[in-house]
This record gives sequence, C-alpha cells and structure tokens, in this order.
Amino acid sequence: MTQIKNLIYLIIIFFPLLCSAVQPHIGHYKMTMGYANNETGIINIEGKSIYKLERNCNGWDSNEEIAIIFEFNEGNKSTLLSSWSTFESFSGNAYNFELEEIINDVESEKYFGYANLFNNYGEAKYFSSSKEEGVRENVVEFPKNIEFPMNHLFSIIENAKKKNKVLQSKVFLGSEIEQNYKIVTAIIGEEKQSNLKFEGSQELNNLYWPINLGYFDPLNKTGEPEFEIFAKLHENGVITNLSVDYGDFSINSEIIKFELVSNSNC
Repeated sequence: MTQIKNLIYLIIIFFPLLCSAVQPHIGHYKMTMGYANNETGIINIEGKSIYKLERNCNGWDSNEEIAIIFEFNEGNKSTLLSSWSTFESFSGNAYNFELEEIINDVESEKYFGYANLFNNYGEAKYFSSSKEEGVRENVVEFPKNIEFPMNHLFSIIENAKKKNKVLQSKVFLGSEIEQNYKIVTAIIGEEKQSNLKFEGSQELNNLYWPINLGYFDPLNKTGEPEFEIFAKLHENGVITNLSVDYGDFSINSEIIKFELVSNSNC
C-alpha cells in the first residue's frame, strides 16, 4: 500500500495545461485497473476523480479530488481519498501545492508547500505537521532549468504542434514530500481523430495527440523509468484518457463528463 500512497498523485499531475488554447474546465473521470502482477495481490481497482482547472488573474488554479478502492486477493480492501491542489503563475517561476490524504478513514498524509525559480537555482519548501514532531519544514534545491507541471505541458503541446517527436525535460512535481525533480522523456505521437461527445455538455475538441511520458529519478543509473504515463492530450487542454504504469500495476482514467468553466474577471 505504501507504493500506492506515494505514487497515486502522479496521476493528477498530468491534467493541467498552460497554452493559448487551453479551456478552463471540469473533468469527471472513471478509474479502473489496467493490470496487476500477482505479487501485488491486487485483483481490482475502482474509483473516480473530479479535476477542475481555473484561470485567475495571476496564473492557473487546479484541484483534483480522488476516491479509489483497491481490492486484494485475500478479501481485503483499501480506500484512498485525496485532494491535490496547485497554483502555477503565468511566468512559470512560482508554484504552490497542497495535499490531503486519507487511507481507510485515517489521515495518512497532509502537507503544503511552494517552489520558486530564481536566476541560478530553484527551491521548494514543504510544510507538514504531526503530533509527535509538530510543524516540520523541509527544503529542496534544484537546478535553474526546471519546469513546473503546467509549463512542462505547454512545452509538450508546442512540440506536438511542431511535429517534434521527442522532448526531454526536468520537472518538479511536489506530489511526494521532500521530492526533488524528475527527468521526463516525452514521446509524442501523430495527431489523431476522436469523436467523444457527452449528453448535456460541450463537445470536446476532436483532435488529440497520444503522449507517452517516462519519469526518471536523476540519481538512478539503471535507465529504467520509475513510472510511465500514457495519455490522449487534446489541443484545448483536456485529457480524455490517462493510464499510469507503475511497473507492477497500472491504473486507467477515462473521462465520462466534461464541462467548460468561465475565466475569472481581471
């Protein structure tokens, strides 16, 4: 369950998109198991998530609410509830993040933090609290050529428009406490046609790029990614299908409802 707890939030990192064509929106997703090795003991995964992206006067706000149930072969179940919120400035130099997590009705993780890019380096601070240690602050430094998630996705979509097939970046996520950056290799496929429609909702942009992202620990020399993400990325910023492969198991997220939201008045 520790692996699930530490990695599940990487599902939600891929949702926000910063680009001129982005549409602030709410996406409702159904989550299911892709596959699971026998060693994991997982026999089924079911859940849902609601993702909201809003544009304010200074940047982008996002929030992802997840409820997911893991079933194991011994008849046990584990329930994970989480809330992941971020803000990223239009400049791409400031990033705030906050996580609240409950596993089996017990608070498992709660922290917030912020990260900034300066002229020659970047820095992130995490703040967490516990009864035993009180408020705890952790500081992480990283190189100056780091992207936060939304600017990283901006780079992906710009490269997709230019028909570039490979993009490598250094990305700070903040989705694991005390986490440093990841090296991310993006493989961008040819644009494809989709005809997804939702009753009572706006029609999605019907063109998307299939994206394959490999996330690597910069200190790991094995050449193997820690996890991979496969997604259908539409030019308007909506993700209609997402699969996260952790090696031992994978989780799929498929959009079932899509709503546009209005920009804030600035």
